[in-house]
Amino acid sequence: MKTIILLRHAECEGVGYIGRGSNPPLSPEGRERAMELVGLLLTFAPKRIFSSPLLRCRQTIDPFWAAKEEEGASTMVSWDKRLEELDFGRWEGCRSKTVKAKDPDLFDRWLTDPNIPAPGGESLAMLQKRVEAFWKQEIEGTASDSILVLTHGGPIRCLLSILTGRGIEGHWLFSVDRGNFCTIKIFDDGNYLIDGVNLH
Repeated sequence: MKTIILLRHAECEGVGYIGRGSNPPLSPEGRERAMELVGLLLTFAPKRIFSSPLLRCRQTIDPFWAAKEEEGASTMVSWDKRLEELDFGRWEGCRSKTVKAKDPDLFDRWLTDPNIPAPGGESLAMLQKRVEAFWKQEIEGTASDSILVLTHGGPIRCLLSILTGRGIEGHWLFSVDRGNFCTIKIFDDGNYLIDGVNLH
C-alpha cells in the first residue's frame, strides 16, 4: 500500500491570484506553520518527496529538511515544475472582484469553461493535463510506500477531482487551506482511499 500526503504550502506574502507567475516568500505566519509541520513530516517519514520548485514550497519544506540533516539522514526532493500553480497571466496578484470588474465576460467564461485560459496564462485544462501526467508517472510509477507531494491549491484540486472521478468539472468542489494537507492511500489492487481532506 502507498500512502501519499498532498501538502499545500504555508501562507505566503501577496494577495489575490498567486500562481506560477509569482514567486513570493512565506509570510511570518507561514514560516511559523512550516516549523509546526516538522513533527508531522518526521512521523510520516516520506521515502520520496516531490515538490513544486517555487519559493513558497521550498521554504515550507526547509525546516523539515534541516531537521532531517540534524538526524544525519536526508530525503532527496524532486523539484517538478508540473506541480507549480496555475499561471494566471495578467490576473496575477489581483483579487477576484478586481478581475471581474476589469474582465467580467472573460472571467465568467474562465470559471465555467476549463478550456478558457486566463489572459496570458493557462486554462484549467492545461493545469490538469500536466498534474495528471505527474501523478501517472511519478506516483503510480513508483514503488515507494510513503510519498510527500508539496504543491499548491490548484494542483491539489486537480488531483482530488481526478481521483474522485469528477474530472475537470469537479475542480472547484475541493479546497485545502495553505499549510494543510490531505492523505490518500493506494492499495495493491489499485483501489484508493481519500483518508482525509484539509487536515491540520
